[in-house]
Amino acid sequence: VSVSYTLTDNGFKAQVNSADCQYYSDYPLTEINILPYFDSIAGQDEGYFVIPSGCGALIKAGNEEDELELRLPVYGSNASLTERLEEMSEQCTLPVFGQYKNSGGYLCILGAGNQQAEISVDRNAAASAVSPSFNLIDTYSYAMSSSNPVQLFAADVADEIFCAEYVLFSDLQESSAYSEMAVYYRNRLIEEGVLSKKVHGEEALLLAEFVNVINYDTTALGFIPVNREYAVTTFNEAGKISEELCKLAGGENISVLLTGWNKKGINRQKLGALNFSEAAGGEKAYRTLLGTLKENNIKSYLDINFTVTENFFGDGFSITSQAVRNINNSIVKLMLPDAQTNSYTESKFSLVSPKSYSKLYKSYISNEELSESGIGVSGLTSMLYGDYSDGDFFGRSYSLNEITGILNSIAKEDIPVLGDAGNLYALPYMDLINNLPAYSSEINAYYRDIPFVQIVLHGYVDYVTECVNSSGNIQRTVLKLIE
Repeated sequence: VSVSYTLTDNGFKAQVNSADCQYYSDYPLTEINILPYFDSIAGQDEGYFVIPSGCGALIKAGNEEDELELRLPVYGSNASLTERLEEMSEQCTLPVFGQYKNSGGYLCILGAGNQQAEISVDRNAAASAVSPSFNLIDTYSYAMSSSNPVQLFAADVADEIFCAEYVLFSDLQESSAYSEMAVYYRNRLIEEGVLSKKVHGEEALLLAEFVNVINYDTTALGFIPVNREYAVTTFNEAGKISEELCKLAGGENISVLLTGWNKKGINRQKLGALNFSEAAGGEKAYRTLLGTLKENNIKSYLDINFTVTENFFGDGFSITSQAVRNINNSIVKLMLPDAQTNSYTESKFSLVSPKSYSKLYKSYISNEELSESGIGVSGLTSMLYGDYSDGDFFGRSYSLNEITGILNSIAKEDIPVLGDAGNLYALPYMDLINNLPAYSSEINAYYRDIPFVQIVLHGYVDYVTECVNSSGNIQRTVLKLIE
């Protein structure tokens, strides 16, 4: 493995070309950890690590702390391998990390190949360090009933160039080091054209999400199982509520997101189609709602599905050809977070294969109704996973190209885009980020939350956090938003 080092004006770059690595074909490299102990913190040194988990967090370094080994995937976990839908507060949406140490420090910016990267934190009595690891081959631990778990490997090794750039800082203050790093990174993204659209106005943004129709299981004739629609908020009611919100807020900076607008309810959208629910009022009532929103200068977004679906017979989703498969060729059934038990529980939801993204987009965009509002793409901007159907290899690099291609096409149509969390590759195309975490995942390793991601985005991308009225502690959430 050859590592190329290049000096820059304020640091250096370390780069590895996986195509140049040499190894036995029967024993491929699985990952490369670049500079694992660079500027490690030991002895009497004092410092912390800056981690972009959720909103951002600090990890104390030093030999007085407990031992720690932590691996944080950039852009979140590969859900086709973990088989669970990750919470937003766990995600690292920005491919960076930093370190403060004895009035100095660095910011590491992960460039080429960052979709394969993990942030590795190693803290023990001898030394503490943070570094980037790059996965060359996807792996999965498969438990067989008759023996111990075996490690399965994907069919192909990622053919990537991996780059980590270290920007060195001096004369830092402990209390403000992370914010200086965030401001530097924001300016860097502005120079590169990743952040280019300035937000409009200085008023706080309100996003009102209307769930129009839900679906529920019941029986017909007392014994025949059926799935029916129930209107939570009709299009007519959504219009009246929006007008009232406009009066209360003075008509400033309000947006509306419609979910569950489709026939059969929120979990039964026919992929690639726009079928407005008659229970919510139908297409005519939807067009009336659009007119009401435009009259009141309220932006609207229609949520469409690309990534996660619940399989119902007759809804047009082919679980055999469109669902993601794991490395063992089994169909991935997602585990969903359960707030009551603080764990993950089994569900009927499947991941939609990245191979279907482009076809779905072409089908969606052919409907003229979609060009009359903004588009909510939800998980397309926060989920990056592979598909390993029948031994084929469609890894995160493939998914990344598919996603950016779709977002670029939407941008060319001049249609506003709303999505969840906002991974870096999606930022150039986004008008509004939904569910941007106001907290980190608050694991024991973190000793303090910081608004690192918010500082980076400030002034260039509008964002809102989780729904206030569905948070566990409304008062705390409101205070956090004000902060």
